[in-house]
Amino acid sequence: MPTGHADLDQLRQDGVAGCAPWWVTIAAGLAAGLSLVIAVPLLYLGFALFEAAITVWQLDGAAARDGLLESLGLVAQYGRFGWLSGLAVGSVGCLYALLRRWAVLRVRYVRVGPWEVGAHTLFAAAAGYAAFFTAARLWPPLAPINAWLFWAWGPVFAWILGRLQDIYLLWIVRPGWQLEVEATVRALIPRRFGCPEQSLRVEADPASRTVAVTAEIDAGEASRVRELIQAIPETASVIVNALGRRRKEADGETKEAAGPWRRARLSDER
Repeated sequence: MPTGHADLDQLRQDGVAGCAPWWVTIAAGLAAGLSLVIAVPLLYLGFALFEAAITVWQLDGAAARDGLLESLGLVAQYGRFGWLSGLAVGSVGCLYALLRRWAVLRVRYVRVGPWEVGAHTLFAAAAGYAAFFTAARLWPPLAPINAWLFWAWGPVFAWILGRLQDIYLLWIVRPGWQLEVEATVRALIPRRFGCPEQSLRVEADPASRTVAVTAEIDAGEASRVRELIQAIPETASVIVNALGRRRKEADGETKEAAGPWRRARLSDER
C-alpha cells in the first residue's frame, strides 16, 4: 500500500527486493524483461490499427487494408527474432534483479545529480541503449523512432524495467505488514542515515502493529526515523532507540550482533 511518500515507497520496494528469496527476485526480473519484449509488437499493432482507422476515415477501406497487412508483415518479421529477443532481454532482467539485490544488501549507491543510482540502474541503461540500437538496425519500424529518441532509450528502459520488476515482485511475494516494515527499515536507515546494518535491529509486532528499532543514529535522526516509519500504513506506534554514532562498550560487554535480513516466505501473511 503506497505511503504517499515517494522516496519511502521506493525504499520499501528496494527492501522487499533485498529480503525476498533470490529465486523470486530473478523470476520477477525475468518476467519484467519478457514483458518488454512482448510490449513492443503490441504497441506497434495498436499504432497500426489507429493508422488504419484514420486511413478508412480519410481515404477508403482498401488503402487501410493494404497498410494493415504491411504492418502485420512487419510484426511477423519481429516474431521471427522474438525468441532471440526474449532470451537476451530476459537475461538482462535476471542480471538486473541480481545486481539490484546486491546493491540493496550492500548499500552500493552513488549520486548522479538529483538521482540515486546503483549498479543495476547503470547496467539497465547500457542494456537499453544496446537493445534498441540493435533492434532499430534489424527491424525497420524502429529506425525512424530511434533517429529521434536515441538519447532516451537507456533511462527509459532502466525505469520501465525497474517498475515492472517492482510490480511482479510485490505480486509474487505479497508482503504482509510485518515484512513490509522490516524491509523498509532495513533499506531506509543504512541508506539515508548511514547506520551500519550490522548494528541495526528491527522488531515488528504484527498483533499490536508496533515497531521497535535500535540503530547507531543520534537523537535528531531518531525523530526523523520515527516519522518515516510511522508513515507506513497500519503502523500504530514506533519506538526508536538511538545508540549514537559511536556505541561505547560498557564493562567489557561485546557488541550485540544484528539479526540477519528477514527472508520473505511465500506463506507469510497475505
